[in-house]
Amino acid sequence: MSARPSRCGQRIGEKLLALVEAIALKRGACKLTLESLQGNVGAIKLYERIGLGAARPPRWG
Repeated sequence: MSARPSRCGQRIGEKLLALVEAIALKRGACKLTLESLQGNVGAIKLYERIGLGAARPPRWG
């Protein structure tokens, strides 16, 4: 997801993820999985800011 430059700093990502979490819990989900590219610093900072730790990338093979 991304926000228009004029909307940056308004914590839209946090609000959207909170809404996703609320909907998932209401529907009975027991976990959420978030993925981002290693270089996506904005996404990683967002995930850390809302209390999600980074997981190691999957090992293939």
